[in-house]
Amino acid sequence: MKQLFLLSVAVLTINTVKAQDYLLKGTLGRSTVVVDLIVSGGDAEVTYFYSTTCTDITLRGLKTSGGIAVYATHRSFLVGKNYDTSESIILKQNPDKSWTGTWADKKGKKQPMLLAPLDVATIKHPFADLPVVRQFKATEPYEFVRSYMLPVDRDANPTNKGKLKFKYIKLRGTSVKLLFLTEGLESAMMAKVNNMMINKFIEFACSYCSCAANIGAPSYEYNIENLYLSENILSVYVTFQYFCKGEPHADGGEEPINIDLKTGEELELEDLLYLSKVAVPEPGSAKWFAYREKVYAPQLVALLQGLHPKQMAYKEDCNYNGVKLWVNPEWYINDKGLYISPVFPREIAPCRNPEWSFVPFKVVNERKNPGKKIVLP
Repeated sequence: MKQLFLLSVAVLTINTVKAQDYLLKGTLGRSTVVVDLIVSGGDAEVTYFYSTTCTDITLRGLKTSGGIAVYATHRSFLVGKNYDTSESIILKQNPDKSWTGTWADKKGKKQPMLLAPLDVATIKHPFADLPVVRQFKATEPYEFVRSYMLPVDRDANPTNKGKLKFKYIKLRGTSVKLLFLTEGLESAMMAKVNNMMINKFIEFACSYCSCAANIGAPSYEYNIENLYLSENILSVYVTFQYFCKGEPHADGGEEPINIDLKTGEELELEDLLYLSKVAVPEPGSAKWFAYREKVYAPQLVALLQGLHPKQMAYKEDCNYNGVKLWVNPEWYINDKGLYISPVFPREIAPCRNPEWSFVPFKVVNERKNPGKKIVLP
């Protein structure tokens, strides 16, 4: 669970008091809310969401003799002060471990709050077996509750794609969505694929909802840039652009999802471009990065130089020949073949995602792993 934001730089360096973390559920006025209250020494932080939106609101303040007083603030490090911007909460703990108090906005409107401890063991999560949900339950109970309460909509009618049909599941009121299959695969295989997609959707939705957890004005843009669906392959490429509260600058990211619909397994780049007979180490391990840099990436650069010699020629602004740029590239399948993008540092991000950087299906079929039986056009 997130760490407590302490109110002064001095406290950040000297406060070693073990934090107390309270997971609570109850009402704010007539609305249902879930609250994560963290107390560390004399500091307090409340992060909460309404059940109708699941988007975080964070307030920070102090533990007092009468309870907890927290405020929606921004901090000016130039003058060392905090400025109240929108709302405040006063809470006190009762002998039965419930919490009661008052929410107020700057105009003086007040609402009563009544909160009780929430035991995640009492929640019957419909996706309890998914990896992200298991992880939340074990390490981030607040996110576990959020994932259970996400307000979602589903398409009323399916979209046809050849023999396959699919619908989108959407986080209500946002652009966050992801597809799931409704027809076209054997039931067990379709359930396996859909569980992978729902797992990703929960990750994306919770990431969106927690973007507002810090200080400042949040902004979160989510787009599905690529969707390739055949009887054999599902390939989705999602991009994020976000400026969450409290972050020093805007940032972004990508999330490719590539699934073999004949096996229900997520594809690795080596499955499609089998450029070396060296055994592939565990993905993400130190040995894997060394293998990618010393063995795989040089072969990939050579392949792209042959396919796109003009674009791969050395340039001062975007030197696509750099082997390290291709150690862990982003990739997905589209109608042209295998699209693959180098990873540049954030300061030269405009060099990422060049339009020309793809490997045609003809070449992929010649280079794919013969042991995987992957079917491509």
